[in-house]
Amino acid sequence: MSEITLANLLDDAALLSLEHQIHLSDVAGDRPWSVDLEGAGRFTFTGDQPIEAQRVHLLGSAAPGPESFLWSWANPAGYSEEVTGLAKAVRDFGIQHGIRELGEPEVPFSALPGSPSDPVIVVAILMDAAKAVSGLWTSYTGPVGGGTRAAFLIEHPSFRLPAPTGPRIATVLRQGLMLPTLRDHRRALYSYVTERGLHGQPNADWSQLEITGPGIAATVTFDEHARTRNIDIRMDGSAGGGELRLAAPFDGRDPQGRPIVHRPPVDPRILDRVLHYLQYAPVVLAARSRAADDFNPAEQDVPMNFHTDGVFVWPGAVPHYLRKYGVPPEQPLLQHIIGRNFEIGEVDDATREAAVTRVTS
Repeated sequence: MSEITLANLLDDAALLSLEHQIHLSDVAGDRPWSVDLEGAGRFTFTGDQPIEAQRVHLLGSAAPGPESFLWSWANPAGYSEEVTGLAKAVRDFGIQHGIRELGEPEVPFSALPGSPSDPVIVVAILMDAAKAVSGLWTSYTGPVGGGTRAAFLIEHPSFRLPAPTGPRIATVLRQGLMLPTLRDHRRALYSYVTERGLHGQPNADWSQLEITGPGIAATVTFDEHARTRNIDIRMDGSAGGGELRLAAPFDGRDPQGRPIVHRPPVDPRILDRVLHYLQYAPVVLAARSRAADDFNPAEQDVPMNFHTDGVFVWPGAVPHYLRKYGVPPEQPLLQHIIGRNFEIGEVDDATREAAVTRVTS
């Protein structure tokens, strides 16, 4: 068993923590928040559709004045056991394994990896350590006055990760392996692969790791310092993945030539994300001119282009009519977008060429 150190805990937590924070952003967006630390505590994302956490755990706070992090169990405010119990468990773990940053009541910023001066970075480090110790993965940090940041772990069913998808895994790999806080990229990546139930196969000297999962395969190579040298990600729909599906902007025309639409509307709660996906997927064919609007031929404003995500191909009219008239995309395409958690992913050159062939054949 490898040595239990703060650096190892941070590497173990990094990528899974990142995915949880991306998912929290998907769920809560930019809602305001409020917290009441009396009794059992209450943490709420407010707004039109509030989300109240089932439990809130106050880890502590990072203050720029003393340049230190104060664990909640040592705070003279005397918060309840319900609020500080998890931080105490982290403390006990730290004492047991000789990790002073987790066991001491107050931690100088300079004692942490990289000697950070920003309270945001300080709380991020100690939240990730607490996640690795506790197995609770959703965190939140917010300002509480004077530049001080409070650190919370929060629990709610909607914060749990959905099943892994190729585009989301690709996002985590791309962003996670660029984190400046990572020390051992091999350890961080293998920990993430294991926690997410993916398959990871290293070569004999651990200079390469092959990863496979739902809709994705990746090869990551490492240098002699266990840092990422190269990452090659291959998504569903890459060359050899089957014929691309061509989606139409509407369902046909009536005898007068007017478009017919028989599709359920897009849920308003996901409309912006669907539009973003449809509009920003890679363009494979484009013209500078604009086509006539099928619903209002007097207007010449329809983009003459095609997009692909490696599985579907659709004309620029699809996002255009969705934005302009609320005309939804075909149901298979919409369900595909939702199933990908609105993550476009990467599309290789061979697939782009296949998309052009699909449109022009």
